[in-house]
Amino acid sequence: MKKIKTQVAIIGAGPSGLLLGQLLAKQGIDNIIIERVSGEYVLGRIRAGILEQGFADLVREAGVAGRMDSEGQVHEGVAIAVDRKKYRIDLKNLTGGDVVICYGQTEITKDLMDARAASGQTTYYESDDTALHDVTTDSPYVTFKNGGEEYHLDCDFVAGCDGFHGVSRKTIPEDKRTEFERVYPFGWLGLLSDTPPIDHELIYCKSERGFALCSMRSNTRSRYYLQVPLSDKVENWSDDAFWEELKKRVPDEDVPNLVTGPSIEKSIAKFEALASRWWDRNSEFKPLHDINPLRMGYIDSIVNVAGKKVLDVGCGGGILTEALAHRGARVTGIDMGEAPLSVARLHLLESGLEIDYQQNSAEEFARQYPGEFDVVCCLEMLEHVPDPASVLQSCHALLKPGGNLIVSTINRNPKSYLFAILGAEYILRLLPRGTHEYQKFIRPSELARFARQAGLQLQGERGMTYNPLSKKYRLSDDVDVNYLMHFSKAE
Repeated sequence: MKKIKTQVAIIGAGPSGLLLGQLLAKQGIDNIIIERVSGEYVLGRIRAGILEQGFADLVREAGVAGRMDSEGQVHEGVAIAVDRKKYRIDLKNLTGGDVVICYGQTEITKDLMDARAASGQTTYYESDDTALHDVTTDSPYVTFKNGGEEYHLDCDFVAGCDGFHGVSRKTIPEDKRTEFERVYPFGWLGLLSDTPPIDHELIYCKSERGFALCSMRSNTRSRYYLQVPLSDKVENWSDDAFWEELKKRVPDEDVPNLVTGPSIEKSIAKFEALASRWWDRNSEFKPLHDINPLRMGYIDSIVNVAGKKVLDVGCGGGILTEALAHRGARVTGIDMGEAPLSVARLHLLESGLEIDYQQNSAEEFARQYPGEFDVVCCLEMLEHVPDPASVLQSCHALLKPGGNLIVSTINRNPKSYLFAILGAEYILRLLPRGTHEYQKFIRPSELARFARQAGLQLQGERGMTYNPLSKKYRLSDDVDVNYLMHFSKAE
């Protein structure tokens, strides 16, 4: 084991860890940052875009505010609308000069990473098995693995900047740790569009129809939210319906300024209620829990995921993702839906696992992280997307040479219509009605063709069958309804 020493060990290379490292370095205090994922991975995370005065001042103190001050948009106030009448809060005058800045935290992260690299400070990215020791003593230390080597880092202080789900929080003794949570009994319907914002400042709207927020990412990209019932579904909201409802909640004077357009992303975040259903084995998600041991058994028969970088595409609420993490995989889960990702992150509070969840499409993720993963899983997802061939091409791009892709979906034939739709949704009621569309089912021959076109090699296939009498699932050679396929990428 290699022994090293520093004054402050910082766990986590997100904005908080990087900013702390930069502030310490400016005072001549030596520090080392330990991060679980790669620098590119950290930089690819989607983060908020509004910076408050205190944070902006710290960025300036750290000496990395050049781009923030030159490119960021200064907001000297915010607006609060009550029953469509707007009241502007003059933050600058009321606080003696405080403002907020519209400048993405992703950009702040890049600025901090560049400054740290330029000053030669040490950061250990892609570190495994990080553990904090003797944190209640005057001689704490950190152990971790990096690049195949084990490290013992002696330090005077440990700064946990790895978030709620990181190792730092769990190291704090329970009698010295207090956690706070606020759960809201409604959903947030969010829409992102490449349209100019309704106003140059944020507008918080309270009306008899519910809350709304008008925010922005830049002068050409807007972010809007509507409060909706927990029972609502995003598919019930067309873009036109969203814009019409937003017009009924924003101030009358701002309605003419609202520029509408197609959504880039649209989702409903439903927190506590949805979380309880995803992980309730007797809810509408029961089939996913029932088949999960079979899915993991199939994956285990192909590859030992322990220690490997694994990506779960279309991870939903994290049922398969957590099973992979339990086997020791270094797991990332991606999904386009904000709501299921909120569920997945919330459940990590119970499981205590380390999983990186990101809201992203397979196509965009492949552009950011080509050749990064040993194993990619894409289960019960392809039958819900408009272009499954594109997803397979992205999965191929994400794999390392020699990597494995495991896919599951539903065959398209009269038997699958009878079993997967009429039987599962209408007779046995294993799934909510409307879960599946028959025309989106994929024949094994079609899936194999998509894979060949993507450069993947078929290695095997298995069926998953359900016995309604015993209420048991099993693997079989019958691929008429549900089936799994294993593909590999050439060395």
